[in-house]
Amino acid sequence: MPRRLALASTLHSFGSAAALAAALLTTAPASPVLAADDPQAAAPSESPSEAPAESETREVVALELRIAADGRAVGQIDRLVELDTDTALALLADGHEHAVDISVRKLDERGRKLAVTLGYRRDGEAVLESVTVEAAAKKAKIVRSKGSKVALSLKLAPKTVTAEELPAPEPPRPRIEIVEGGNDPLAGI
Repeated sequence: MPRRLALASTLHSFGSAAALAAALLTTAPASPVLAADDPQAAAPSESPSEAPAESETREVVALELRIAADGRAVGQIDRLVELDTDTALALLADGHEHAVDISVRKLDERGRKLAVTLGYRRDGEAVLESVTVEAAAKKAKIVRSKGSKVALSLKLAPKTVTAEELPAPEPPRPRIEIVEGGNDPLAGI
């Protein structure tokens, strides 16, 4: 009898321990176990309670730039431009290459007043030298060249975007030199 009591006591103890272990496993959060030679073992684990890292945000202006020459519309460029960054914009229209260099910075904390530095070239020739003007956000600002042959209409709307929403910078285009004369039907192009 004492032997049966000892066996029953052991089974009873084992049953309680098993019940306790089962209760702990169902209530405690599971943690993954990684082998020592596992490549993921060295990497920190990401717990589901951690929020994913937020994307980097940047302050930009939505630029609407209209170009008019000799009293008629040439074209329009709509683009996001980063603040305090020199940006080169180009437009091919009417057989000419129109290039605008622009930089925008805030004059007040809210971005309602902006300082815009811009220059304009047509076919590589400077038409409007670099000039800085003040512009109100979301209102058209017209900048004219000397002699008023070219007018640039700017409309700027400040906003905050993620880095992924910014356009990729365009690679600079190589300047094509046209070779006069010779037997080349494409004139060196």
